[in-house]
Amino acid sequence: MNRISPSIFKYFAFFSIAIVLACITFANSQAQTGPDNKGRSAIQMLSDTEATFTISNKLNKNGGLGQHAFINVTTVNGIVLLVGSVGNASEKKWVESVAKGHQNVRKVVNELKVEKARNILDIGKDKFIQVSVKLRISSELKDYSPHIHIIIHRKFIYLMGVVTQEIADKASELARTTRNVERVVSIFEIKDSES
Repeated sequence: MNRISPSIFKYFAFFSIAIVLACITFANSQAQTGPDNKGRSAIQMLSDTEATFTISNKLNKNGGLGQHAFINVTTVNGIVLLVGSVGNASEKKWVESVAKGHQNVRKVVNELKVEKARNILDIGKDKFIQVSVKLRISSELKDYSPHIHIIIHRKFIYLMGVVTQEIADKASELARTTRNVERVVSIFEIKDSES
């Protein structure tokens, strides 16, 4: 029986996701009008997806990280956010250098913590808080919520996206006032309301 090699499968998965993202972006651009729809282009979204995939793949393949490292890589508009846990300061620095080494990355925000790996209960609590924040933002900011990325680690909420100052302030306030959120870190890129 023929088997697909893991590397071919990964590239097939990446391109499938890229095509779906392009279709969704096109559909959204046709369905919505107005200045607030101009957050990221389809090309930028594909570039961000590729950067996240490539950086994550390099980290997973490298034996330099301890077995308890847990790293979440998110890329929005060329800005990479690293959250999670690593075993020591040299691992933290190495992960950042991998992210900075990608050609499409403009900036790296390294929020990795040197700490022990979390247990499944702590991760579940974080996911519950993340869903609560997403629901509040989706409910209050409706059309703008797809432009806001919400990442969580140890009750810290990280907000990313390309939005107006007004939307950034509203999203930050909604996250800050959600139960059990300890801190909100805004990594928004602010755009003019007219652009």
